[in-house]
Amino acid sequence: MKHISILLLTVILISGCTSTVAIGTAYNSAARNVTSRLTDYAEFSTSQHREIKSRVSAFHQWHRQQHLPDYHLLLSEIARGADDPGNLSRQHVDRWVRTFRGLLLQTGQCNPLNDSSHILSSLSDRQVQQVAISIRDKQIQRVREYQSETKAQRLKRRQTDLTKWAARAGINFTDEQSMLLNNTLTQQISLTPQRHQLWQNWSDQFVRMLQHRSQPQFSGQVHGHIASLWNLTEQTYPEQWDTNIKLWSDFLYRFLKSQTPEQSRRIKNKLNSVAKSLAKLSNKKTTHEPRCFATAE
Repeated sequence: MKHISILLLTVILISGCTSTVAIGTAYNSAARNVTSRLTDYAEFSTSQHREIKSRVSAFHQWHRQQHLPDYHLLLSEIARGADDPGNLSRQHVDRWVRTFRGLLLQTGQCNPLNDSSHILSSLSDRQVQQVAISIRDKQIQRVREYQSETKAQRLKRRQTDLTKWAARAGINFTDEQSMLLNNTLTQQISLTPQRHQLWQNWSDQFVRMLQHRSQPQFSGQVHGHIASLWNLTEQTYPEQWDTNIKLWSDFLYRFLKSQTPEQSRRIKNKLNSVAKSLAKLSNKKTTHEPRCFATAE
């Protein structure tokens, strides 16, 4: 959720670097990839691994049935806006961003890590130690990667990446649009260092909870702790978060208003193509019953 910013360009990236078949392949393999990433944190037993896989698959099917149709509608609406920039208003863009943010937040609220205290309670001391080491190592790697670049280098890389991926989708920025993107990236308030510290604090507390997983209050404590993760940065830095949201909403509006006829045609076609693919994917059935692992009241 760190870049709600580029709703339109996110879709361009997806449609630009993959075919319709590849989009389906990537989405269909998402549950397997997420399971692999989760089980990489420790040497889980066969039963634990089976439970994690089952939960992720059930959540994936829930997302397929509940959210892909919503994304289809959202992208179709954006396509209509891109096709008629003369009648596009900021209210349209604000509604798209609110819808997108709502879908992302609900994804976190239904995440299979929620309500997982029974799995966490079954961890051995050795597994808890492995989880702690994995979290620490991944955090160190993220911080090192971030600190390996200067602010100017990060800005240049992000602009280059966005321009490159957009070009792969057939969208070549005009000089005016490139300047708009540069100004937006420059004005964006970076919350990455703060997010690293928040994650460090959150994970330290999480590990401490795991070390006392036999206590009666563990279930309620860990449940609330995991639920807090999904909008941790937004809740801690609401003013900066909202400033960035407004900044990128303005970028999206001004970008669409500045489209050339060729850009408008390509963006409309790309969005409609992805929307159609998502609608088709939403109808695929699996052996897993859909489930939202909603946080308890």
